[in-house]
Amino acid sequence: MVRAGDNADELLKAIEEAAKEQKEGMAFLISYMPERDLVSLKADFLLENVEYAYLAREKYPWCSELPDSIFFNEVLPYANITETRDPWRKDFYERFSKYVDDKENIIDAIFAIADTIKDEVQVEYNTKRSKVDSSPKEAMAEHMATCTGLSILLTDAFRAVGIPSRLAGTAMWTNFKGNHTWSEVWVDDKWQFIEYYPDSLNKSWFLADAGKADPENPLHWIYRTDKTPFKNPADFKGRVVGITFGGNDEAIMRALLAKYNIADSELNLFSVRYDYTPFYQGKVDFWPLYINAQAPIIGAKLKKAGEKYSFVGPADFGIQFVANSVVTSEKMLESRPDTVKRFITALLQGWREALDPANKENAIKTVLQFNKETPEAIVRQQLSVTRKLMLPEPDFEFGKIDVAAWKQTEEIMLMQKLIEAPVQIEDRLKPVAE
Repeated sequence: MVRAGDNADELLKAIEEAAKEQKEGMAFLISYMPERDLVSLKADFLLENVEYAYLAREKYPWCSELPDSIFFNEVLPYANITETRDPWRKDFYERFSKYVDDKENIIDAIFAIADTIKDEVQVEYNTKRSKVDSSPKEAMAEHMATCTGLSILLTDAFRAVGIPSRLAGTAMWTNFKGNHTWSEVWVDDKWQFIEYYPDSLNKSWFLADAGKADPENPLHWIYRTDKTPFKNPADFKGRVVGITFGGNDEAIMRALLAKYNIADSELNLFSVRYDYTPFYQGKVDFWPLYINAQAPIIGAKLKKAGEKYSFVGPADFGIQFVANSVVTSEKMLESRPDTVKRFITALLQGWREALDPANKENAIKTVLQFNKETPEAIVRQQLSVTRKLMLPEPDFEFGKIDVAAWKQTEEIMLMQKLIEAPVQIEDRLKPVAE
């Protein structure tokens, strides 16, 4: 409460006046609040948010069955990232409960919300919105938002009726085509993504961008070198390690822990979201990120605060997990081999030209043309880091399939039961000669 300053009385009031069965949830929210909320949010705001979150938990079976860890992290929160703290919970509960009251399972409930939200809130995609991180009230007032604002709307609507949801996104696609934010929902004990303009679960336009390959997985964990010394994975013991449950980083971290015989009970795995506040506040020691996307942004903030940091790269400790890849169907490969060849040739040529130091300024200019939200200084850092990832050595054979990495990826997925049986991945890899 010390960090809450003059607002401490409001937070104490919120805890004292919360219903007995809701006090644990209220305490959780206050414990993990960013400082801006500790010093500003009032008891009435928090009490209404918690009351209606628990109403949904009591009313809907998909919410009442959730473990506390998922309910606290992905249903109860009053905000997602940096948006204005609107009191949306009661309004959205009343708006959206009518769409799910007759639904018997979470899938039907998800699409009852996703298929109607656009008409209910009267908000469409439009880059003329006044801010990137529009809150529900702001987006509805302007009748417009971009992907972040739309995803906040959708995630809050899901949470209002007890559907666990969170934001996910990328600060920059590996092909420098821009950034994107989307929503995820917790279904059948795993995260699945869905958009404001829905298709189906785990299906969207951005799959093509997410499928382009980096030769080395850029996923790393950032940590403060002065507060959390790290030499090898044994140093994870006793620490709080962030992972995205159901994400690639969970599979990679669990493989790393298994290799070094580290049990879950020897560390604290923390469910991360799109908000980096727990890491900035020092509540999480190791935070997953992409070294060529979020790392320059977070690193700049730590440097400004006078903090030293470094990164843990799983590949440095023997864990090779394929990042993203270019895939096609056997039918396409057999019926239109020339198209596949021309596509791969053009893709590799584009990458080489973009990463050529001689084309640095043109590459940055092109990125900024299509991504107007990332500062130029950050884009320059991202390009530099990406060049090192893609071309680690002067004579590196760019575009070559790393069969060993693919085989280890298959082994990791088998071990963690992410696939039911071996797929003999080496037989499915098809190098395409340029």
